[in-house]
Parts: sequence; C-alpha cells; structure tokens
Amino acid sequence: QVLAKVGLEAAAIETVLLTHLHFDHIGNLDAFPAATFYVQRREYENWHRVVAMNSRKFLQDLGERAIALLQGPAGPERRSQLQALLRQGVDFGFIGRFALGRHWRKATPAQRASYLERFTDRALKTYATRLASQRQAGFTISGVRPAGRRDVLVQSRITSQAGVLEVDWRVRQRQGSYRVIDVVIAGVSMALTQRSEFATVIRQSGIEGLIAALGHPAKPTEMAAATTVSRQ
Repeated sequence: QVLAKVGLEAAAIETVLLTHLHFDHIGNLDAFPAATFYVQRREYENWHRVVAMNSRKFLQDLGERAIALLQGPAGPERRSQLQALLRQGVDFGFIGRFALGRHWRKATPAQRASYLERFTDRALKTYATRLASQRQAGFTISGVRPAGRRDVLVQSRITSQAGVLEVDWRVRQRQGSYRVIDVVIAGVSMALTQRSEFATVIRQSGIEGLIAALGHPAKPTEMAAATTVSRQ
C-alpha cells in the first residue's frame, strides 16, 4: 500500500537494503521477487547461526514426536495423527507451488486451489501411510549446514529394523515459524523430482490432467519412493 501511493509495485523493486534481520524487517521478503537484498556480513552470519540452531531444534522436536507416534498402537488413528503432525511441520503449499513451477502463473485461481488441495491431500496420505507401516526405532540429527541464502539443511538418520535411512530436511523460517520445504533422500530432492514429473504430465495432459491424476490413489511405487531405506 505504501509503494502504491508513490506509484511503485513490489515486483519492480530491484534493490533492498536491510539494516538488520529481525522478523519485522524480513518477514515479507517474498513480496519482492525481483530484488537483490543487501545486509552487513556480520549481521547475516549472526542471523544464520540463530536460524541454524532453531532449525535443528524444530526438526529434533518434529522427529521425536513422529517416533513417539510410530511406537504407539497401529491403525487409522495413528495415520491421522501422523498426517496432523506432517501438516504442522511441512509447508505443503510452498512445495506444491514449487513443484508446479512456471505453470503456477498460468493456472487460474480455481485450478490453483484445486491443485493445492489435491497435492496436499495426496502428499499427506502417501507419507503418513508409508511411515505408519513401519516401527521406526530412532531419529537423530547428524548435522546442520546453510542451504542457499535463506535456508538450513538439517541432516538426520532414521533407524529401523529394515536399516538406516539418511534424510536431509530443507528448513525455512516463514512468517515467524519454521517449516520443512523439501526432503532430500539419498541426494535426491523430492520437490525437484515432483517438479520434473508434474512437468511431464502437464506436457501430455495439461494442468487439468495433472489435477485429475492427483485425485487418484498413490501408486505403490510412489509410496516406496517416499522412504527408500539403505541397508548398512
């Protein structure tokens, strides 16, 4: 609104100078998609240390809560609780928009709403069902490192009777809270994989074809791809 009063649009801003990185200054940077941001190196390094520490704490808590559920009684209630936990910790809206890529801008508001609803529902059911079928024995954080300018990659090891699963979680602070925006298994980004798969479907059947496909039950191969266990 302030920019509009002086005849400017946020999308036209190319340079933003940040005095510090408190949330009230950086909480809406996504509104400037074309901008390059500048901040003092010391301020950035201090901010990133705090973000890394908080991301680790966030993922540790999320993992421990998931393990506690997995060690409880199996059944529909556990799957429902896992879905609720995943919804809290994973930004499926962000991942869904990323997976659609350039086609997001071409989609109508109705298509976007339908796509995100089906994408989120499918992702929740796929991961929750796959997790619920296993009795995971443990979850540990093995490392934390920067990922780009804004994100943190939290490295973890999930152990079960089947073996050891090494998973990296890309975490971003969004609107004052921490959320997972990508999962990397065996070096493969799930978000990038979906983006490639969705682009293929859209080329063949259009956005409506993708939305329709997302409404079908997930295939067993997709379930297995969600958590590929490496035996060690």
